[in-house]
Amino acid sequence: MPAGKREGPSCDFCSQAAFAIVTRDVPGSPALHACKPHLGTAAEKLAEKTGAGSVNLYLLSGGSAIGGGMPGVEEVAEQVRRVGAHSRDDDAAHSMEDALYLAVLAAIAQGAPNAPALATAALGTRRYHFSRYTA
Repeated sequence: MPAGKREGPSCDFCSQAAFAIVTRDVPGSPALHACKPHLGTAAEKLAEKTGAGSVNLYLLSGGSAIGGGMPGVEEVAEQVRRVGAHSRDDDAAHSMEDALYLAVLAAIAQGAPNAPALATAALGTRRYHFSRYTA
């Protein structure tokens, strides 16, 4: 493999390795590849494209998840703000919150040195009021 190239799909928003596929379980629905920092962005964009707020995340296996990069506290804070901006749409906000929590938990599992700060920042979504339920 050439230097600088990664196996597997790349994030649709940057050049990092994709961590997950964000899609809806609807035939013909678009799918987006996202690294950990862009999971919330992918959920937001897909909801805009399809007119529906609820999306599904499918984690990619193997080394793709490891190379995706860790979100920083500012990136997490930005995703929290995006969740708040969508808090009137229960499905979109809940999907974005789940994507954010998944990205933060993955970073913590990989040994993020600022794990407490990441977790504290992510829990900022709890100040927004929207239905959190599972179908």
